[in-house]
Amino acid sequence: MFAKLLFFYDNLGAFLIHDIVDIRLVSGYLGGAVISCWERMYPLVQAEREKRRRAEMRFPNRWQEYTEVLYDICKNNPPNGHPHESVAKLIRQSELII
Repeated sequence: MFAKLLFFYDNLGAFLIHDIVDIRLVSGYLGGAVISCWERMYPLVQAEREKRRRAEMRFPNRWQEYTEVLYDICKNNPPNGHPHESVAKLIRQSELII
């Protein structure tokens, strides 16, 4: 279960880096969960990276790299006010654009 969650966050981090997803939506809706998950899972990520390093796999530190970037971004960009208020505001703004 945690592996699937980490891979979801890894993809979300890639979308964020490539400007497909807005940080305000991610931070406002999932930021706390991303931070909590990463801080709990980081020892396992380190162990997997070390395992890959010992197996001489290419780029062992890239495993869950986007998840780590997502964590750093969420940690440094907390939502303003209540998370759901930030998301609701963005939805209202996008409705005005449509």
